[in-house]
Amino acid sequence: MTLFRDIALGVLHKNIESCRMCETPETPLRKPARIMRGTPGKVLLVGLEPGNTEMTSGKAFSGQAGKSLDKWLQASGQPHYNPRQGIYCTSLNKCGSTDLKDIDSKFANCRTFLIQQLHMLRPELVITLGEKSYNYFEFTGLAYGDALCKVFDSRDFLLFGPYGVHLKHLTWPHPSGRNRWLNDVENKALLTNSFGILSTILRSSDED
Repeated sequence: MTLFRDIALGVLHKNIESCRMCETPETPLRKPARIMRGTPGKVLLVGLEPGNTEMTSGKAFSGQAGKSLDKWLQASGQPHYNPRQGIYCTSLNKCGSTDLKDIDSKFANCRTFLIQQLHMLRPELVITLGEKSYNYFEFTGLAYGDALCKVFDSRDFLLFGPYGVHLKHLTWPHPSGRNRWLNDVENKALLTNSFGILSTILRSSDED
Protein backbone atom coordinates (compact mmCIF):
# COMPACT_ATOMS: atom_id res chain seq x y z
CA MET A 1 0.00 0.00 0.00
CA THR A 2 2.86 2.38 0.83
CA LEU A 3 4.40 1.91 -2.61
CA PHE A 4 1.11 2.62 -4.40
CA ARG A 5 0.55 5.67 -2.19
CA ASP A 6 3.99 7.07 -2.94
CA ILE A 7 3.52 6.54 -6.68
CA ALA A 8 0.12 8.26 -6.55
CA LEU A 9 1.59 11.16 -4.57
CA GLY A 10 4.38 11.51 -7.12
CA VAL A 11 1.82 11.83 -9.91
CA LEU A 12 -0.17 14.34 -7.87
CA HIS A 13 2.93 16.46 -7.20
CA LYS A 14 3.63 16.61 -10.93
CA ASN A 15 0.04 17.63 -11.60
CA ILE A 16 0.33 20.41 -9.02
CA GLU A 17 3.62 21.61 -10.47
CA SER A 18 2.20 21.74 -13.99
CA CYS A 19 -1.12 23.36 -12.99
CA ARG A 20 -1.80 26.78 -14.50
CA MET A 21 -5.52 27.16 -13.69
CA CYS A 22 -5.08 30.47 -11.86
CA GLU A 23 -2.68 32.03 -14.33
CA THR A 24 -3.73 34.97 -16.50
CA PRO A 25 -1.69 37.49 -18.50
CA GLU A 26 -2.31 40.02 -15.72
CA THR A 27 -1.49 37.63 -12.84
CA PRO A 28 1.38 35.24 -13.63
CA LEU A 29 1.78 32.38 -11.17
CA ARG A 30 4.35 32.43 -8.39
CA LYS A 31 5.45 28.81 -8.20
CA PRO A 32 7.86 27.65 -5.48
CA ALA A 33 11.16 26.22 -6.69
CA ARG A 34 9.99 22.77 -5.56
CA ILE A 35 6.62 21.51 -4.51
CA MET A 36 5.75 22.07 -0.84
CA ARG A 37 5.67 18.55 0.53
CA GLY A 38 7.11 16.38 3.25
CA THR A 39 7.44 12.87 4.57
CA PRO A 40 4.20 10.90 4.23
CA GLY A 41 3.11 9.90 7.72
CA LYS A 42 0.20 10.09 10.11
CA VAL A 43 0.36 13.87 10.53
CA LEU A 44 -0.61 16.47 7.92
CA LEU A 45 0.51 20.06 8.50
CA VAL A 46 -1.47 22.65 6.52
CA GLY A 47 -0.62 26.32 6.07
CA LEU A 48 -2.16 28.95 3.83
CA GLU A 49 0.22 29.22 0.87
CA PRO A 50 3.93 29.56 0.07
CA GLY A 51 5.37 32.99 0.77
CA ASN A 52 8.50 34.76 -0.45
CA THR A 53 10.96 32.60 1.49
CA GLU A 54 9.25 29.42 0.30
CA MET A 55 9.49 30.68 -3.27
CA THR A 56 13.25 31.06 -2.89
CA SER A 57 14.07 27.99 -0.84
CA GLY A 58 11.46 25.56 -2.13
CA LYS A 59 11.00 24.41 1.46
CA ALA A 60 7.66 24.56 3.24
CA PHE A 61 7.41 26.98 6.18
CA SER A 62 10.82 28.58 5.73
CA GLY A 63 12.35 31.63 7.30
CA GLN A 64 11.77 32.73 10.88
CA ALA A 65 8.24 31.29 10.95
CA GLY A 66 9.65 27.92 9.95
CA LYS A 67 12.26 28.09 12.71
CA SER A 68 9.52 28.78 15.26
CA LEU A 69 7.45 25.91 13.88
CA ASP A 70 10.41 23.53 14.16
CA LYS A 71 10.88 24.56 17.80
CA TRP A 72 7.21 23.79 18.49
CA LEU A 73 7.58 20.37 16.91
CA GLN A 74 10.77 19.68 18.85
CA ALA A 75 8.98 20.67 22.06
CA SER A 76 6.31 18.13 21.09
CA GLY A 77 8.84 15.31 21.05
CA GLN A 78 10.00 15.39 17.44
CA PRO A 79 13.72 14.72 16.88
CA HIS A 80 15.87 17.86 16.95
CA TYR A 81 17.82 16.79 13.88
CA ASN A 82 14.60 16.40 11.86
CA PRO A 83 11.57 17.91 13.62
CA ARG A 84 9.33 17.33 10.59
CA GLN A 85 9.98 13.62 10.45
CA GLY A 86 6.81 11.72 9.58
CA ILE A 87 4.95 14.97 8.88
CA TYR A 88 3.64 15.85 5.43
CA CYS A 89 3.70 19.61 4.90
CA THR A 90 1.33 21.30 2.50
CA SER A 91 -0.90 24.36 2.13
CA LEU A 92 -4.38 25.33 1.03
CA ASN A 93 -2.96 27.13 -2.01
CA LYS A 94 -0.04 25.58 -3.85
CA CYS A 95 1.18 28.84 -5.43
CA GLY A 96 1.89 32.21 -3.86
CA SER A 97 -0.53 35.12 -4.25
CA THR A 98 0.54 38.50 -5.55
CA ASP A 99 -2.63 40.01 -4.08
CA LEU A 100 -4.38 38.95 -0.85
CA LYS A 101 -7.78 39.26 -2.51
CA ASP A 102 -6.81 36.37 -4.82
CA ILE A 103 -6.33 33.86 -1.99
CA ASP A 104 -9.92 32.62 -1.73
CA SER A 105 -10.52 32.41 -5.48
CA LYS A 106 -7.28 30.48 -5.95
CA PHE A 107 -8.26 27.98 -3.29
CA ALA A 108 -11.37 27.17 -5.28
CA ASN A 109 -8.99 25.72 -7.88
CA CYS A 110 -6.51 24.20 -5.40
CA ARG A 111 -9.15 22.51 -3.25
CA THR A 112 -9.17 19.38 -5.42
CA PHE A 113 -5.43 18.91 -4.85
CA LEU A 114 -5.82 19.11 -1.08
CA ILE A 115 -8.69 16.61 -1.10
CA GLN A 116 -6.54 14.20 -3.11
CA GLN A 117 -3.71 14.58 -0.60
CA LEU A 118 -6.10 13.79 2.24
CA HIS A 119 -7.46 10.70 0.52
CA MET A 120 -3.97 9.40 -0.28
CA LEU A 121 -2.38 10.13 3.09
CA ARG A 122 -5.38 9.38 5.34
CA PRO A 123 -3.78 11.27 8.27
CA GLU A 124 -4.67 10.56 11.88
CA LEU A 125 -3.97 14.18 12.81
CA VAL A 126 -4.25 17.42 10.86
CA ILE A 127 -2.42 20.46 12.25
CA THR A 128 -3.59 23.73 10.76
CA LEU A 129 -1.66 27.00 10.98
CA GLY A 130 -3.72 30.16 11.09
CA GLU A 131 -7.40 30.98 10.72
CA LYS A 132 -8.05 30.25 7.05
CA SER A 133 -6.59 26.76 7.31
CA TYR A 134 -8.57 26.15 10.50
CA ASN A 135 -11.82 27.23 8.87
CA TYR A 136 -11.39 24.73 6.06
CA PHE A 137 -11.00 21.75 8.41
CA GLU A 138 -13.33 22.98 11.16
CA PHE A 139 -16.09 20.55 12.14
CA THR A 140 -16.87 21.62 15.72
CA GLY A 141 -18.75 24.89 15.23
CA LEU A 142 -16.19 26.70 17.38
CA ALA A 143 -14.72 30.02 16.33
CA TYR A 144 -11.01 30.01 15.53
CA GLY A 145 -10.04 31.87 18.70
CA ASP A 146 -11.88 29.36 20.90
CA ALA A 147 -10.30 26.35 19.21
CA LEU A 148 -6.66 27.44 19.24
CA CYS A 149 -4.20 24.89 20.67
CA LYS A 150 -6.89 22.29 21.32
CA VAL A 151 -7.37 18.88 19.72
CA PHE A 152 -10.76 17.75 18.43
CA ASP A 153 -11.71 14.31 17.13
CA SER A 154 -14.16 14.21 14.21
CA ARG A 155 -15.70 11.06 15.75
CA ASP A 156 -17.12 13.22 18.52
CA PHE A 157 -18.92 15.50 16.08
CA LEU A 158 -19.60 13.64 12.84
CA LEU A 159 -21.12 10.26 12.02
CA PHE A 160 -18.90 9.94 8.96
CA GLY A 161 -15.39 11.27 8.79
CA PRO A 162 -14.61 14.19 6.50
CA TYR A 163 -12.72 13.26 3.33
CA GLY A 164 -13.49 9.56 3.85
CA VAL A 165 -11.58 9.18 7.10
CA HIS A 166 -12.01 10.28 10.71
CA LEU A 167 -9.21 12.50 11.98
CA LYS A 168 -8.06 14.59 14.89
CA HIS A 169 -7.63 18.33 14.32
CA LEU A 170 -5.19 20.56 16.19
CA THR A 171 -5.04 24.23 15.24
CA TRP A 172 -1.99 26.31 16.00
CA PRO A 173 -1.57 30.06 15.56
CA HIS A 174 0.58 31.08 12.66
CA PRO A 175 4.22 30.94 13.86
CA SER A 176 5.06 34.32 12.33
CA GLY A 177 6.85 36.73 14.64
CA ARG A 178 4.24 39.33 13.65
CA ASN A 179 1.46 37.30 15.26
CA ARG A 180 0.54 39.29 18.39
CA TRP A 181 -1.49 36.37 19.80
CA LEU A 182 1.81 34.79 20.78
CA ASN A 183 2.74 37.78 22.98
CA ASP A 184 0.08 37.02 25.61
CA VAL A 185 1.27 34.94 28.59
CA GLU A 186 -1.95 32.91 28.78
CA ASN A 187 -1.82 32.18 25.09
CA LYS A 188 1.77 31.00 25.39
CA ALA A 189 0.63 28.63 28.15
CA LEU A 190 -2.08 27.24 25.84
CA LEU A 191 0.47 26.68 23.12
CA THR A 192 2.91 24.98 25.50
CA ASN A 193 0.15 22.69 26.77
CA SER A 194 -0.65 21.66 23.21
CA PHE A 195 2.92 20.40 22.81
CA GLY A 196 2.21 17.72 25.41
CA ILE A 197 -1.04 16.78 23.66
CA LEU A 198 0.72 16.45 20.32
CA SER A 199 3.54 14.45 21.91
CA THR A 200 1.00 11.93 23.22
CA ILE A 201 -0.60 11.60 19.77
CA LEU A 202 2.78 11.17 18.06
CA ARG A 203 3.86 8.49 20.53
CA SER A 204 0.62 6.57 20.11
CA SER A 205 1.05 6.74 16.33
CA ASP A 206 4.56 5.31 16.62
CA GLU A 207 3.26 2.40 18.66
CA ASP A 208 0.59 1.44 16.10
